[in-house]
Amino acid sequence: MTTFKSSLPELNGTVYQTLSNFRQKTATPIYYLRLKCGLLFVHEDADQPHNATHILVGAKVTKGLYPNSVRIQKEGRTLLRFVCKSPAEHSTWMYALAASSKWTLDTHYDRIRTIAVGQSGTVIEVRRKSTQGNYAVKCIPHDRVGLFELPIATTVGHDHVLGALEVLHHTAETYVVFPLMADTLRNVKPLSEEQTKTLARHLLAGVRYLHDRNIVHRDLTSRNVLRKANGDWTIADFGNAHMATEGGEDDQIHSIDGSMLISPYYAAPELSRLAPHDGAVDMWSIGVMIFEALSGRRPFDGSTYEEVETKAMNGEFDMVGDEWDSVSGEAKDFIWSLLEIDPKTRIGVHKALKHSWLEKN
Repeated sequence: MTTFKSSLPELNGTVYQTLSNFRQKTATPIYYLRLKCGLLFVHEDADQPHNATHILVGAKVTKGLYPNSVRIQKEGRTLLRFVCKSPAEHSTWMYALAASSKWTLDTHYDRIRTIAVGQSGTVIEVRRKSTQGNYAVKCIPHDRVGLFELPIATTVGHDHVLGALEVLHHTAETYVVFPLMADTLRNVKPLSEEQTKTLARHLLAGVRYLHDRNIVHRDLTSRNVLRKANGDWTIADFGNAHMATEGGEDDQIHSIDGSMLISPYYAAPELSRLAPHDGAVDMWSIGVMIFEALSGRRPFDGSTYEEVETKAMNGEFDMVGDEWDSVSGEAKDFIWSLLEIDPKTRIGVHKALKHSWLEKN
């Protein structure tokens, strides 16, 4: 497999301030700059958090008044001036900054089709011009980027959790590039019991990976579970995810963003009530998807969202009908353990992976 290489340059290093002391050759390092994904992060020191961030797209990058100096302007104002240590470093910074300032999605990718339009953005299929490889790109308006979406998407790496290949910041949108998947769970239901068992194992493996890293997804739906070309399932989209401070399933999340949009069909009762919650909300969502995969219908349905939420909060569902006649008792017990109203008694991910239904071939 070919290693994916970012379409934008990455660079970091210490630079100097453009002041009179530089003319006297007594300049003091005052900036540590880090260029990544079209963003320029300004640090007081390499070991300190950044204190300023600049989106470089549309910026004007020119040589400054002093030797080896750089000036960055945007919309008629100067964002930053600095001086490099040497002519070689000056050339490197000038090239990298200029390339970042001129970047657009269409510079490096051909748009092929729209895959999905959601509440937080649009997903499109693209073809990279340099390699002719196809990818998926989530286009997110800046005001809709989830608080933890990018930190999670750019750091996760697991067979059943879809991480980003690169993140590119433009003037109005952020572009997140992912491997292109074959389909979504929403389009391939119902499944046989053995196929559903594989789905459950893959979902639980992905959620275990997330919870072990204090990440709660909070929006697991059939739209966000994708199928790879080899048939494996993977978890995607971290727009509503949260990174807990301690343990994923044990630490309560007390804050809920008022703009957070979740599907009532998959939301755990405590999430619908906007109550403190933890990783147990992901287990509920898995229960809904396993129910759907086996039966081809939702456990909680209604003519309005309010009716759906009421049924979920009261645990009003059944597993009767022709579609359930051939489903094993162990599979039904597995669903009951996941769709437990009380999150304290709802089965956790590590215990779920050892459920008799999944251990039995």
